[in-house]
Amino acid sequence: MHTWIRACIPLGTAGCFYFLPLVPVEDNVPPTLVRASPARNGSVILTDRGAVVYIVVADQDNAEELTFLWEMSGSGILSGAQTIPDGANRRASQIQIPPEARFAGETLTVIANDNSGTTVVVSWLVEISEGALE
Repeated sequence: MHTWIRACIPLGTAGCFYFLPLVPVEDNVPPTLVRASPARNGSVILTDRGAVVYIVVADQDNAEELTFLWEMSGSGILSGAQTIPDGANRRASQIQIPPEARFAGETLTVIANDNSGTTVVVSWLVEISEGALE
């Protein structure tokens, strides 16, 4: 946190240019990815039971305000994700992807937003395990 103090800048014979105290400004620490399953830039492999995908994100400012948005490239925003506390400054979010052939080749993306304009974005290619949907 930066604290600004009162300042007086002399302006020769014209007097003093006076600044009121400014409001303290807290630097926003961006959220960070702690872990992801599957690993970042890996693939989600759908089996006959689908797949569970999750991420854990840390935010030193206020982890309780983290929001997660899950999206499939060809299907739009996904519902059914769960967000769970994972320590004092961390939140986890997970989603169950059903075993549906329509997801093959699509990209699953999750966006963790700290409500201050900074995000963590993780994406995975979705693949179907051989023989999973027969």
